[in-house]
Amino acid sequence: MLLEHMQKQKLKQDQKLVMTQQLQQSVQLLQYSDVELEQFLALKSSENPFLQVSQPTEKEVVSLDTYQSHEGDYSGFDQDKHQQFLEQLPQNSTETLLSHLISQVDLYLRQAFLRDIVLYLLDFINDDGYFTGDIDEVAQMISAKPIEVLDALTLIQMFDPSGVGARDLQECLVIQIQNDDMAPKYAKEIITKHFDLFTKNDKKQLMTLIPLDEADYEEVIDYIKGLNPIPGAQFGAGDTEYLIPEISIKKVEESYQIKYLKGNLPRVSFNHSYYADMFEKSREDAHLKDYLKQKESDFNWLQKSLTKREQTVMLVGKTLFELQTNFFKSKGKDKRPLGLKEIATATGLNVSTISRTLNSKSVETDFGVFPMKDLLAKQVTEEGKSDSEVKNALKKVIQEEPKDKPYSDAKLAKLLEDKGISIKRRTVTKYRRELNILASKDRSKK
Repeated sequence: MLLEHMQKQKLKQDQKLVMTQQLQQSVQLLQYSDVELEQFLALKSSENPFLQVSQPTEKEVVSLDTYQSHEGDYSGFDQDKHQQFLEQLPQNSTETLLSHLISQVDLYLRQAFLRDIVLYLLDFINDDGYFTGDIDEVAQMISAKPIEVLDALTLIQMFDPSGVGARDLQECLVIQIQNDDMAPKYAKEIITKHFDLFTKNDKKQLMTLIPLDEADYEEVIDYIKGLNPIPGAQFGAGDTEYLIPEISIKKVEESYQIKYLKGNLPRVSFNHSYYADMFEKSREDAHLKDYLKQKESDFNWLQKSLTKREQTVMLVGKTLFELQTNFFKSKGKDKRPLGLKEIATATGLNVSTISRTLNSKSVETDFGVFPMKDLLAKQVTEEGKSDSEVKNALKKVIQEEPKDKPYSDAKLAKLLEDKGISIKRRTVTKYRRELNILASKDRSKK
């Protein structure tokens, strides 16, 4: 009886292990790009002699320069050291910074109001890992207290990679120093109290303020220069990303048609004739029969996972269209505020599934191919305006200003408010810079 019980327990454990591996496989398939999916299926084909993979004959490929540098002053850093750091980063990460952060929310934070704020704030984390929102404005948007939003941001700043969630370069370095138990003494003081001197490499002035001899001082400075000013960089995928659309959303006569582009992806099939021949030979070989059944089961699960992946991508694609219809009607010029949580609510899926679905996937439209995550947009005003809407309005106001007397950022904020768009002057400055528009005093010289 005991032996029989132990055998049943082992069988249950083996089945549970296989199920866990299969569930992990489903999650992986969902977040893979087409290239990663091809590589994964090639690996599975090498493990299963009955699995056949047919590669797509032609693909629509669009090259996209994905390199974006954070607007900050890195003059205090050793550029050679930082280049060495970047060269050591994985060049083909299958995980985005956003999905990496969401996985930590799922792992560490229980269901609570603060967790919901954290998920909302993740939409304001840019590819470099910096928080680009405004605490007070976000608090107003979600009917929370500013201190609650700040608490949520502080939780994000405890996540990996160290430095994520910082609002500027100085805070990014402070977070990394605080998270490092081995950080040298005075490193934090130099950044918090004498950051300007550090960025100017003003060694003489700094040494009068910090009680260190020259050798210890150089050690601290070398440590600070070795910190990472771009915490999100390790989740990049190289200088050039090739976009291969997985879904198509195009206007056909008076309506829009949404299609799954199967022709851009590899197809799998099962070699039934070879399997039948082998099964015939396994009549007197129990081990071979078990092997064959396992390989057939593996294929069936893989096929189901691929079908589920297709269904999920289509569901999210249709929902993106329904929630962001003006993006398609305006040919990419108009986006309303849209975050992961709203898509999750509309689809009935969880936020982490939405993030994995958007990861490395692209949509083909009448006006180009775009990463699916580009259809997301942050709400930046109490009136529910997205950042793209505010930027378009700002650009229009500047285009219509008197050429001999350009508007200041404060004046621009007032004019936007008159149009029903309430944002602060510093937000106007931030968006003006992102639009590559000069300050008023420089515009007057043109």
